[in-house]
Amino acid sequence: MIAKALHLIVCLLAVAFSTMAESYTVYSVHGKVWERTDRGNVAISPRDSHLTDDTRIVIGNGGSLTLYLGSSRRMVTLTEKGMQRLSTLVRRADPSRKSAAKWVGSLMGSLVKSETPEQTHRRVLQSQGGSHRGDDEDKALANAFARYLSGDTTGADGKVSYIIKDSDDGTSYLEVTNATENYLFVNAVIISDKGRELLLPVDTNPDNNCCAHLCVPPLSTVALSELGFFRDQLQGGRIILIASPKEVNFTILCDQTATYNPAEPSAEIYISE
Repeated sequence: MIAKALHLIVCLLAVAFSTMAESYTVYSVHGKVWERTDRGNVAISPRDSHLTDDTRIVIGNGGSLTLYLGSSRRMVTLTEKGMQRLSTLVRRADPSRKSAAKWVGSLMGSLVKSETPEQTHRRVLQSQGGSHRGDDEDKALANAFARYLSGDTTGADGKVSYIIKDSDDGTSYLEVTNATENYLFVNAVIISDKGRELLLPVDTNPDNNCCAHLCVPPLSTVALSELGFFRDQLQGGRIILIASPKEVNFTILCDQTATYNPAEPSAEIYISE
């Protein structure tokens, strides 16, 4: 009788632990990242969903692995060098490399079902998690924004727009519409007599630069309700929404000394006020 009871307890514990196990889908791979198997190091590819808590992951210098966690419905970017169990890497990941953006689930569903991921998703996949931008790309972004402020270009032409909505807790958030066929990373700059500041938080870690929580899929409207702010922050300021098909360093837009130079490259951006 006791043996049967113990057996039942063991079975129940096994079921409990199995339901607690996380499911992983690869969102992007950057640089040197492998799965360690009995056959040696095996390449990991976007859309892979066979990884488990016990999978041994190898990350080399400059490498990163971005995963969608199905059970907790969030995204995490792993950059810890060396070999380690996947669950350990996720647990020890820098909080700034974790995202719970509400569009992630639908994006992953679209990715997994896509018959032509190379055409519809590859660009955004390869720009995610651990991308390393150079000074030239940041300067091109700043030059494009300075060009808009100088009145030399009209900006988004209605391809990107936003509205401000209020939550029940007293905060507000942006609802952004992306009418283009590209994934766009977005943020808003507040320009006032006090200077410039970004409305939405970004990860400024130079080894990460992940803006997954600021990405809006093509032909869609996304409520960035998890990135709340107070309307008082906007008083007396000019609000400009900037959208880029590349994962960009939005903090560069707060530099008031930048001026438009037609001889220098300008990044592709969309703007809405």
